[in-house]
Amino acid sequence: MGDVGRWLTSIAARARSVLRPGAAESRMDEEFRFHVEMETARRIREGLPGDAARRAALVAFGGVERHKEQMRDERGRRWADDLGLDVAFGLRQLRKNPGFTTVILVTLALGLGATVAIFSVTNGIVFAPLSFGDPAHLVHIESSDRDAKPNALSPLNYIDYRDQSYSFEAMAPVDDAHNASLTRPGLPALRVGIARVGAQFFSLLQVRPERGRFFVAGDDAQGAPLIAVLSDAAWRHDFGADPGIIGHAISLDGKPYTVVGVAAPALRYPVKTDVWTPMIWHPYEIEPGNRSYDFMHAVARLRPGVPVEQARRDLQAVAARLARQYPRTNSKVGALVQPLQDHLVGDVRPALLAMLGAVGFVLLIVCANVANLLLVRAAAREPEIAVRTALGAGRSRLVRQLTTEYLLLALGGTALGVVAAWWAVRAVVTFGPQTLPRLHDVSMDGRVLLFAAALALATGLVFGLVPALHAARPDVSRMLRQSTRGSSRGDHHTRDTLVVIEMSLAVVLLVGAGLLTRSFIRLMHVDPGFRSENLIAFDASLDPTKYRYDRDSRAFANSVIERLQHLPGTENVAVGATRPLDAASNFGLGTSFTVRGRPSVPEDQRPQTDVYPVSPDFFRTMGIRLIRGRTFTASEDRAEGPPVVVVNQALARHYFSNEDPIGKYIVLGITHTTGPSPGDTLHSQGEIVGIVANVKQNSLADTAVPATYVPYGTMPFDVSVVVRTTADRRMAESAIRAQLRQLDPDVPVFAMGTVASSLSASLAQPRFYMMLLGAFAVLALVLAAVGIYGVLSYAVSQRSREIGIRIALGASSRRVAREVLGHGLRMALLGVAIGLAGAVAFTRFIAGLLYGVRPLDALTLTVVTTALIAAAVAACYLPARRAANADPLEAMRAS
Repeated sequence: MGDVGRWLTSIAARARSVLRPGAAESRMDEEFRFHVEMETARRIREGLPGDAARRAALVAFGGVERHKEQMRDERGRRWADDLGLDVAFGLRQLRKNPGFTTVILVTLALGLGATVAIFSVTNGIVFAPLSFGDPAHLVHIESSDRDAKPNALSPLNYIDYRDQSYSFEAMAPVDDAHNASLTRPGLPALRVGIARVGAQFFSLLQVRPERGRFFVAGDDAQGAPLIAVLSDAAWRHDFGADPGIIGHAISLDGKPYTVVGVAAPALRYPVKTDVWTPMIWHPYEIEPGNRSYDFMHAVARLRPGVPVEQARRDLQAVAARLARQYPRTNSKVGALVQPLQDHLVGDVRPALLAMLGAVGFVLLIVCANVANLLLVRAAAREPEIAVRTALGAGRSRLVRQLTTEYLLLALGGTALGVVAAWWAVRAVVTFGPQTLPRLHDVSMDGRVLLFAAALALATGLVFGLVPALHAARPDVSRMLRQSTRGSSRGDHHTRDTLVVIEMSLAVVLLVGAGLLTRSFIRLMHVDPGFRSENLIAFDASLDPTKYRYDRDSRAFANSVIERLQHLPGTENVAVGATRPLDAASNFGLGTSFTVRGRPSVPEDQRPQTDVYPVSPDFFRTMGIRLIRGRTFTASEDRAEGPPVVVVNQALARHYFSNEDPIGKYIVLGITHTTGPSPGDTLHSQGEIVGIVANVKQNSLADTAVPATYVPYGTMPFDVSVVVRTTADRRMAESAIRAQLRQLDPDVPVFAMGTVASSLSASLAQPRFYMMLLGAFAVLALVLAAVGIYGVLSYAVSQRSREIGIRIALGASSRRVAREVLGHGLRMALLGVAIGLAGAVAFTRFIAGLLYGVRPLDALTLTVVTTALIAAAVAACYLPARRAANADPLEAMRAS
């Protein structure tokens, strides 16, 4: 038997050397080795030699592997069963405390719903890729002026950029600054937005038509047939989704175009485009020497492997060569290249990212508040945890079970939050500021739902892990000793820290909301330079084939004024090429000018001005204040009248700061080529006869720029009518439309409404940001105050025995109340101090949204600090009062 024993020991040693997977063996591996050793011994007893027995044991090893797999499957089933038990136990615990569960779910739904909603908006506008093929390789190209600011591109410069660069697969011109009259047999004329694009525009974007075809090579060649592609919205709204529209003719500004295709609904580029037509160059657009005629931009696709920065350097080198070759027109012209998505998103990216950061702060406050509630709940469950620990429950098992319970809360709050976010997103898309780019791309898509799921997991771990670790401490004796006296000192410190975090985040949000509110109030009190009350405005689109010459346009404008002046309640009527805050107008005319009698300067160094053709009554109708001199007379509002101009205060101060501009003669650097008809002469010069107040032309936040007003009769370019009336708005608008139909039913009238509504619409985006951040700040303030109240209330309830004994021994109620108030105020003041430091960083992100307010405005900081301290005092009052009114006998009996 001694030999057999040694033999078995040797075989077992060999089996261990073969089977050992590593230095650290699990209990399961030891069981497998035992089975192998027993198998080897059994075969030796059956008479097999030692080597044969060992080989047989190794063969049996395959069975052991199968057994291992079975054990792993069993372990997986056991884990799933444990998870099911944890979920069932967690649901029972939540059902047992419906009030506590409801408060947690509502709090989480507010925070998570707001976060998901803002992420949906930011995702749809900023993060979601454009609905084009490989959108990361699409770039937007335009020129820059001498101040490196974006400017339109001229056709001649575009052609050189296209032919002399090497970074692009394709490049297409885009001219989207046009409206046109769309006429259909038997139906009223419509105004549509036109985009002239190169033939390679659609193939460059890698998009497919919904119906028909897009442009192909040669469609933009001189003499090519006039064709058009309709947007999906125009096809449905203007043509009743007629499936037979392909091949039919439509009339745009009196010219026949054949419809060759209908775009897919997702194609909304350029913005506000109803019809795309090929970019067939007009002779004057590409006339040699006409490089300063800039009215378009371009879109291009990068070659594979070419980054945007390299393409930017490439075009800047081309622009530098053109500047040397054509110094008169290009000496100050540069090239700007940026990703197409960045161009479309524009200035809203920083604002939306700031809103996303703000709602993230709200979510952190929610998590801190929920964590505080769970800590209180965990303290109440300490006897239960102590008993379970004494009966053998491990720390990891307790943490897993409690974390599962808290994750259930997070999932429930997220589900409610997603429902709330869905309604919020719909409201933003429907009622939000329409000036937000890509607003119609905002939706609750798969990325948003994935974000919500990740948010549920993250928040569940954030607010649940600390309470779970605190509740699952293994020191049973201490837990049992504290079961009647409350939680440990460490728990109080944790809750206090969470409240300080809430207060500091609330400070950041309140400072941001306060700054945006002050900025919005400043904007509301900005003088727009005109009076908006009782003012109705509209635009009209004239068919250039019918109103071919200036005299025709002047006649139409004069007829409109004459007809509308006789309407009941009308006080004044005027016409201009555009009007202030006219979002529907594409008119823009800027030029250089010279002052007669001054030394000649190079063209690129001449002063600049915007030019606005207006009728004589325009200033009185709009309520624009006359500073000095006079405005136009009726005799000057015609081509053969004496050349005169009116300038604004900005031009007078900037270019005539040391002299009186009245009587000076300026020559504008523009030409007029409407047609060879008598009377089509342009006074591109004139004597300054008056100075008027600055007008906010595009937005209330605009800085006043030099502007020159010329008589409308000398430049009847577009038609924008303003009517000051005391009649009811609806009746007045109906009467105006009736008069226009009688005058010419083929002239579409659009953008009719009050100037006051245009003024309000210009504030829509600032109002949107202010309301969002304001709502977040109020929610943060309420949650922070509730957090202080909850911590102090719990502290008072846990110290009731101590407070009762102190009062019984002679401590004054006032002193006890001061201690409770002092505890709360210390947390509040510490949170305010930390929050003010954080506000310094946060205000940098919203600095671009402010108007007339510094990022660190002293008044805002003072008001926010006072409001938070007042809220903290109010939150501390009830716990302090309860502590001061404690009954010593009741407290000692309760202990």
